[in-house]
Amino acid sequence: FASQIREMIAALAPKVDAARARLEQLGPKKDDQPESEDAAKERTERQAAFAEYDETQRLAKTVLVQAAQLSVQVGDRRRSLFTRALFQQSAGLAGPSLWSDVIDALPRELYAAQTVLGDTVVWLQRHSSPGALLAVGLALGLAIALYIGRSSLGPRLIRRDPAVEDPGRNRRLMAALGVLLIGAGPAIAGSWIIWAALDAVDLLQPRIEPGAPMILRALAWLAFVRALADAVLAPGRGAWRLVSVNDSTAHRLMAFAIAFVGLVLIGKVVDSVHEAIVASLPISVATP
Repeated sequence: FASQIREMIAALAPKVDAARARLEQLGPKKDDQPESEDAAKERTERQAAFAEYDETQRLAKTVLVQAAQLSVQVGDRRRSLFTRALFQQSAGLAGPSLWSDVIDALPRELYAAQTVLGDTVVWLQRHSSPGALLAVGLALGLAIALYIGRSSLGPRLIRRDPAVEDPGRNRRLMAALGVLLIGAGPAIAGSWIIWAALDAVDLLQPRIEPGAPMILRALAWLAFVRALADAVLAPGRGAWRLVSVNDSTAHRLMAFAIAFVGLVLIGKVVDSVHEAIVASLPISVATP
């Protein structure tokens, strides 16, 4: 709805400017010189046309502001209800009442998701062009190349030879820093490139716009955490490890860190989906 209002405002802008320019061409009305009947009629028509376009644009801007305020109020209300439900004594996730509400709300949520998906397809059909698709395709290809390249170039640029028994503290620190930069840098850059391309060509439908950067940020964060764990724990390379733990513990800690952060990021992505479809409270509680 808000995107349609923005499109209307954008379409009205040149019409308002053109109507204003046509009205200004007549110049100010002079009180001491009465206008001819044709000139007065022309001025009246141009004033009416300008007033109509200008009033419509003002009304659209007012409605857009109200829509944004309502969206904020709905989000605040949902968060308030969610917080209240968390601290309210209930049967919990295993309680039958919650899942009964989930089953009742599921058809509405599926319809809402279908509506968002349909709006997204219509938005892409309206805003996609060969140039926009080419830009996004190039950004996606570059991001994939960066992601794949870090796996092949990393071991060549940063060598942590398992046969070395005591590389020294400075070498360990420099190697860990290199592993972190090589492991996280290309993934973060790839996520940013994709987001910049999508934002530049305006291919993101406003309702899903918060979700796309959340997914890209999640991928970047996951790559960063994995690179950080690999840099500090160095599984399979005990001499290069920055903390004093055995190899099996290093493997377990790295797996735990990746799994924990992954679950948190999945929750963030799911929350952005809830926001896009304005999910009901039972759905939000059942799928935190």
